[in-house]
Amino acid sequence: MLSANSFIHKGLGDFWASNGTDKSGIQPHFAKILKLELAHLSSARSLSDIQGGLGVLKKAKLLSGFTDRYSMEVNGPWRLTFTCSDASTGVVTMIDLENYHVPGGAKRH
Repeated sequence: MLSANSFIHKGLGDFWASNGTDKSGIQPHFAKILKLELAHLSSARSLSDIQGGLGVLKKAKLLSGFTDRYSMEVNGPWRLTFTCSDASTGVVTMIDLENYHVPGGAKRH
C-alpha cells in the first residue's frame, strides 16, 4: 500500500492520492503508465511480484551502485524509482520520477 509519505516527488504523490485526477505535478502524457506502475507497486506483496510485473520494458531493474533501489521505465529517459528494503514484503518507499539524462538523475537515494 502506498501512502503520501512514500513519495519523494510531490507531484507524483498528489497524482496517486487523487486517484490519478491531479496531473498538475506530472507531465500529463505520463499519467496512464504512471497510474499502472503505481498500482502495480501498491498491490505487490514481494519484490518478486514487482519484478514479474508489467513486462520486459517496464520491468523493475536494480539501479547501479545500490542494493535496494530500483527503476521502471516511464517514457524515454524518464524512470519511476523507488526503494524496496525488504524483498519479502515488497513495501516500497522513496518513490520518485527522474530523468536519467540529467546529472544525478535516477541515482538519488
